[in-house]
Amino acid sequence: MLAIGLVMITGCGNGENPGVHASNESNADYIDFGEKRYLNAWELSLLKSTKIDKIGVVERGSRISGNNAVYEIEGYPDRDVIAVQDNSAAIATIENRTGYSIYVLFEGADQPSHYPNLLDLPVEKVNIYRGTWLLHSYEGEDVRTIQRLLDRKGPDNEFQTDAAAKLSVLFITANTLGYNYGITEKDGAYGLAHRESKLPADIARFFVE
Repeated sequence: MLAIGLVMITGCGNGENPGVHASNESNADYIDFGEKRYLNAWELSLLKSTKIDKIGVVERGSRISGNNAVYEIEGYPDRDVIAVQDNSAAIATIENRTGYSIYVLFEGADQPSHYPNLLDLPVEKVNIYRGTWLLHSYEGEDVRTIQRLLDRKGPDNEFQTDAAAKLSVLFITANTLGYNYGITEKDGAYGLAHRESKLPADIARFFVE
């Protein structure tokens, strides 16, 4: 499965655990809550707002101001992954569709990662969005085709554009959280926003409006 990375988060499939890099922690999108530090996991998305319960407010943050509500997420009773009220228009390369950001507990580079292994779970459905508008939902063989096409991305930093990502691909599993990919467009082609890598031409049919 794909490797994911932006500033402080990297994630990959094939049984490997995503993790948070401390080398760029000073530049990270973080919040402090309950005397603990959490880093933003922009590629994770809350699927249902009915699956959260308020547990307090942000004490301090680099982007999100104090007093924004913090929520426990169903399936994460240890609160190592939390949801935070977020009214920003976008979160990294993903349009903010839900009004929440997901943050993962960070205890240091030499400590185990608390990042959830969503990419190891079977994908039940793929949603394609343009901004906040749902374009398509795919299931069955289409899901497996999209996964294969994303895995066939080109080299990093070879699909550069000044345009912001308008499309996003959301992987939906049985988990309370989904997994996002920001998609950029240039000259009729598509690429992964966070890697600046070109995607195979065959993926275009899934983005047709």
